[in-house]
Amino acid sequence: MAADDKINVFVKLDMNANKGASFHLSRNETVQELIKMIKDKEGPQVADVFLIRGAKPMRVKNNNGALCKLSDYDCYNNCTIIASLRLLGGAQAVTDEGVVFKSFDPMAVEKLGGTLAISGKADDGSTMYKNCHYYSSDGCTESGCPKATFGCPCVFCADCMGIHINNVLNAGSLKFRCAASGCGHDDVRPLLLYTIAAYTDDEKSAADVQLSTNYFKRADSEMHICANEKCKYVIYREKGNSTNKVQCTKCQKYTCWNCTREHKGEVWCGWDDCDPVAMINQLIELGSLKTIGDKQCWDTRFCPNPACAAVNGHHQNCKRVKCPMCNMEYCHLCLGLWNKPNGCGYNNKCEPAGKQVINKADLPK
Repeated sequence: MAADDKINVFVKLDMNANKGASFHLSRNETVQELIKMIKDKEGPQVADVFLIRGAKPMRVKNNNGALCKLSDYDCYNNCTIIASLRLLGGAQAVTDEGVVFKSFDPMAVEKLGGTLAISGKADDGSTMYKNCHYYSSDGCTESGCPKATFGCPCVFCADCMGIHINNVLNAGSLKFRCAASGCGHDDVRPLLLYTIAAYTDDEKSAADVQLSTNYFKRADSEMHICANEKCKYVIYREKGNSTNKVQCTKCQKYTCWNCTREHKGEVWCGWDDCDPVAMINQLIELGSLKTIGDKQCWDTRFCPNPACAAVNGHHQNCKRVKCPMCNMEYCHLCLGLWNKPNGCGYNNKCEPAGKQVINKADLPK
């Protein structure tokens, strides 16, 4: 470090290292001052700047209202900080303290069935909101940042909802559920969550495409994407058709329905690791024990509907579940079909079935 206790900080404006700038300043300098220096360098078209070092967003003020310093984020000599510039006309919420949080339109959220999570009124008459529950973003503990719920007690600001949506999409899920595993509120309207997250039209479209992609990846889906890299056409297999060799109507090449790669053989696709039974058992094995009521069972089940091949996790308190693929209701404990002859229903005497091991005979015919 320099003798004058100043450090060099490199600020990157993109992830290709094509654009950036170095600043020479004290470790005890404020984040606010660094933002001002970046604005001065980039010009009047910059409305505000959002900084992150490592995986930690750099806030202008802490929760007690004190100005944050570079030393609060362990900035060292020649460290790198990533900067996002909000140009004039951007959509992110701005206060006198800089970019603090994204903000949704309360009226739009209520119109879609959401509920504002209001905790009361401030001394100046402004609305105060509750804190979020499950994630950590700049809007979480800001009482002036709009928060919402969607039919359960769980509270989300726009940033936290964005984190939740990404977690759901990256997990390969087909439906949006509450972040609380014991809440039981599932199959929420995507548009409501997109609105709480203050998504743009492009972000909504990208999330919808990811949901579709998650669906295409399932072996029991009716649609896949053609394995031909030059085609990528959406291909369709009718219900009841169990063939794994499906021809694309556009490029005429074949895709294996199990592994979604090019089908290179006559009956078997030719890929050594293509084994739908092994894939299903691997998904089940990744589960763990959970307690429902006073009984323990495995939290990941193969759908008991003989016409379905879905593997479903359990994310609620009640043993009654609905398969998201075939909509069959069954008991997660004993795997008996719900409200069917000899089925389970609310039978408190049902006993938990063991961890399943699937074989070829269990797959849909």
